[in-house]
Amino acid sequence: MVLAEGLAAGLPIVASRSGAIPEVTGDAAAYVEPGDWMAIARALHDGPLAGEPGARVDHPRELVERWSSRAAGQRLRDAYRRLLQR
Repeated sequence: MVLAEGLAAGLPIVASRSGAIPEVTGDAAAYVEPGDWMAIARALHDGPLAGEPGARVDHPRELVERWSSRAAGQRLRDAYRRLLQR
């Protein structure tokens, strides 16, 4: 949920290209390869740390809504309904 919360809060996101991270953040994140500590440092330096403290980003509304807690709750509800119908 941390990625969804970051999107909803308008935070700049620096993340690795592992697991479902790219699926969740789409084009809204600056990506680095997992374990590449220098790339992480560069991405932070050139991204969030280069701006004003507390600066926010306008992430795509559709992306924010797709991963919201409301949408997650609806997906969970739908999964249980499908399970119970069997």
